[in-house]
Amino acid sequence: MKIGIKTTKGVNSYSVLSKALCLSSMLRSTGNVVAWSNEATQVRLHRTKCPYRVWSINFHENREINLSFSVDESHLAESLFSLLSITPYKHRIAKEKVNKNYQTFFISAIDADRVIDFLIDSYQK
Repeated sequence: MKIGIKTTKGVNSYSVLSKALCLSSMLRSTGNVVAWSNEATQVRLHRTKCPYRVWSINFHENREINLSFSVDESHLAESLFSLLSITPYKHRIAKEKVNKNYQTFFISAIDADRVIDFLIDSYQK
């Protein structure tokens, strides 16, 4: 399952980006980064202490954050949203017509901020 967290413009989106970069920097120091590019920063969390086993996070220049879960762990996405009391809305994308295993959700910048905080806390435990 692929989860897209799209932040809105404003202070909160900058806060999300800042925390996301902090998380990516922390993971890079442990050798968990897959690749860096001009378009996005990809962070690998697979086989870490993070209980949600998010295997990649992409930080795009347009402030869109994609959290990707493997298909057999799709229930983790729902658990994460449920735990944080977040109600995302679905947004269909062309890719879904090709691969039915992908679902994309968008949430507010404030909720994205909370998700990043949660992932940082989970990883540090």
